[in-house]
Amino acid sequence: VIDDEDDVTSDQAAASNSSSTGQQQQDGSDLAAAEDDQPWADEVTNLLLGLVTASHDRYLKPPLPLPDLETVTEDNRCSAFWSAPWALFVTDDSGQYNMEYVNESACQMLGGSYLDLFGQAAFELVDSSLEAQSDWAYAVQRVEGSGVNCARMPQLAMKDMSGQPVVAKDVCMWRVDSLEDTPIGMAVLVKSWQK
Repeated sequence: VIDDEDDVTSDQAAASNSSSTGQQQQDGSDLAAAEDDQPWADEVTNLLLGLVTASHDRYLKPPLPLPDLETVTEDNRCSAFWSAPWALFVTDDSGQYNMEYVNESACQMLGGSYLDLFGQAAFELVDSSLEAQSDWAYAVQRVEGSGVNCARMPQLAMKDMSGQPVVAKDVCMWRVDSLEDTPIGMAVLVKSWQK
């Protein structure tokens, strides 16, 4: 014997579960979409930018115009760096110097989105001329192996993602250390550029 009332109740429960599961999936996809809109604003990036700032304060005298630690909190650090007027990119410590972070100005300078540039080898964005490659190699050596842990260049010939020339001006590079004071990468700040 089939009870029609039980079937209706079962169907309503299934519909309710389906609706609730759909709502959870919708909420999850909304969160994923928010992260996709701001992939530069996660906890790992926030920690990395904190290490960039601490290393900057250790190695650069006089300091560069990084967001003021007095006014920038941990909650708004990612936004402050993202919207800064100078280009900043942070590489890992592999021999390829793959991009771990780029801010909005670096995206404009290099002609790509955050996700286009993330993982890109930094040296591939340096102009292929012998002079530019030598300047880059010398600066990297000063950052990594000189004991100074920083380098400044009046300009560096680079190229954007489409291969078009970009002249980075007033370039500063410094080593980025972990909380245990071991090198984890390198920060490159470009105060201005010309395409």
